[in-house]
Parts: sequence; C-alpha cells; structure tokens
Amino acid sequence: MIEYNGNMVKSILFLLLAISGSFSETTLACKTRYYLENNMYMKHLLLVTIIYFTLNYSYTNENPEKLFGRAISIWIFYIIFQKQHMYFTVVTFLGIAITYILDTYVDYYRKLKESSDTKQEVLDKINKNEKYFIKTRNITFYITIITVIFGFIFYSIEKYQEYGSAFSIIYLLFGKIKCKSLM
Repeated sequence: MIEYNGNMVKSILFLLLAISGSFSETTLACKTRYYLENNMYMKHLLLVTIIYFTLNYSYTNENPEKLFGRAISIWIFYIIFQKQHMYFTVVTFLGIAITYILDTYVDYYRKLKESSDTKQEVLDKINKNEKYFIKTRNITFYITIITVIFGFIFYSIEKYQEYGSAFSIIYLLFGKIKCKSLM
C-alpha cells in the first residue's frame, strides 16, 4: 500500500516547478543540448537524477538505496502524471498542492504542540486539529493517487485505440522527440 510521505510530495512539487521553469537550456554546451533534445532516455536519466538530488536534499542521513527507490517512485508518478487528459492533470495538480498545504498545517500543529506550555484543554484542541489535518491530508493524497491512475488508464486506452497496431507502450511512457500534436 502506498503511504503518505510529505517529503515526497515536496519533491514532486519541486520537480513540477523545475520542469516548468526550464528556460535556461541555452546555457548548456551544444553537444549536451543535442543529446538532451534528441534522446528521450537521456532526458529521463536527467529527470531521475534531478529527482534523486531533490530527495537527497530533503532527506538528510537517508539510506541511498531507499532514496533511489523513492526517486524511481516519483519518476513513475511523474510519467503517469504526464500521460493523462488535461482534466485529470489539473485535478491531480490541485490534489498535490492541497496535500502539500494540508501537510504544512500538520507540521504547524506538531510544532505548536511541542513548543506549547499551555493548559490541557488548549493541547486537546491542538491535538484535535492535528488529527483532522492528518486525516484530511491522507484522504486528499489517496484521492490524488487514484485520480492519476484513472487518468493514465483512460489516456492509455484512448492512445491504444488511436494508434492501433502502431501503439507502443515504450513511446507512451517515454514519449517521442516530436509530438504528433505539435507537428
């Protein structure tokens, strides 16, 4: 079963922001740009490296094998996130953002509880709020995972029907250099 992990959500959000803000590619050497522009496997290798670095930055003193496993999980999530219709993409992105915001509330109440020298009734209210945000965050997280899975399935079925015998799961997952919709 998939468990909620706040650092992974932060990493996914960072990844989406990093990919969206990739306007500095012209600062790379020409050969590097050529390989990154013309080789989907190189692009994905770079992507996994970025994810691993981001996780390594978020998780201090973590087992590298565990980090690599998390990086692969996020990479797979990213791939299926990209392979869905716009409706599912927007709902999934909102789910990730809402999960992150709810997680900041959980952190807030945990820190408030740790630093609080207040009456028991105030601590009870803090505990109640923390539990509420944990439950809401977890529900939002699971709904987001289910949404991205359904979005990917519907998109894959549509692409299979569109391409018929020319359909390739490799092209579906890794993409092509030139998108048919952009030609």
